[in-house]
Amino acid sequence: MQERATLNGDAEEKNGNHQHKTHYARLFRRFVLLTVVCSLVPLLLVGWGINIHYTRFAKSRLIDSLQTQLADHRKIVELFLLERTSRLSLIAQTHSRDYLSNVLNLNTVFEILNRQDGSYTDLGVINAAGRHLSYIGPYDLMDKNYTNAFWFKKVMEKGIFISDMFMGFRKVPHFIIAVLRTEKGQSGFCGPPSTPKYSAPWWKVCRWENPARSCC
Repeated sequence: MQERATLNGDAEEKNGNHQHKTHYARLFRRFVLLTVVCSLVPLLLVGWGINIHYTRFAKSRLIDSLQTQLADHRKIVELFLLERTSRLSLIAQTHSRDYLSNVLNLNTVFEILNRQDGSYTDLGVINAAGRHLSYIGPYDLMDKNYTNAFWFKKVMEKGIFISDMFMGFRKVPHFIIAVLRTEKGQSGFCGPPSTPKYSAPWWKVCRWENPARSCC
C-alpha cells in the first residue's frame, strides 16, 4: 500500500509539474505576443502617418514646381510672341504699302527679320479684300482669299491678332501673327509666315510652323 501511495504521489507531482510548465509556456507566448504587438503597432501607426504626411508634402511640392515651370514657360512664350509682334508692327508702320507690295523689297525685309534666329516661315502683305499683294515663303498662297478666315476677321476688329494652332490653307499645324495698318484710307495686313504667323491688314502677314503660326 505504501508503494502504491508513493507511486500515486510521484505521478501527481509529475502531472503538476507538467501543468505548471504548460501554464508558464502559455504565459511566455502571450508575453512575447503582447511585446511584439506593443512594439510593432506604434511603429506601423507612426510609419503610416509619416507616409501620408510625406506623400501630401511631396505632391504639394511637385504641383508647386510644375506651376512655377508652367508660369515661366508661359512668360517665355509671351515674350517671344511680343517680340515678333513688335517687329512686324514696326515694319508695318515704317514701310509703305507700295514698298512692301514689291516682292524684292518684301524679300529684303523677310531676310532681315530672319537674320537673327530664322523664326519666320514666310511673310505676306494682304489687302482689305483678303488677297495677297506680295508673298515670300515656301507655299503657294498668292491666289488664296482670306476674307472668311477667322484670323482675318479678328485682326480687322482688333488691329493685332495672334492665332492658336490651326491647319488653314497650308494643311499643316501653324499659327499666325497679323498686324493691321491703314494708309490713305486703305487697310491691309502685314505678317511673316514662319514658325509663328503674323498678319496685318494692308500689310504683312507672318506665319510660323513647327509649331508656329502662319497666315494660312
